[in-house]
Amino acid sequence: MAVNKVILGNSVKIDLSGDTVNAASVLKGTTFHDPQGVVRTGTYDPDSEFVAFLDIRTSNPSLFGRQVTITKV
Repeated sequence: MAVNKVILGNSVKIDLSGDTVNAASVLKGTTFHDPQGVVRTGTYDPDSEFVAFLDIRTSNPSLFGRQVTITKV
């Protein structure tokens, strides 16, 4: 049976019911408890994505506002 809240006397010690965590935001293979108290395993793989910052300068006005797609190689 899953547990998402622990109360001792009149004091709430642990309450997962308002958590917003999901498997896609927890590292792959890491265990956690979801808001219902069920044990889950993370699926996020940081090697599967990356962030790139580009500083492209051009004097060609036809290129302004164009979408750029970057593919990881």
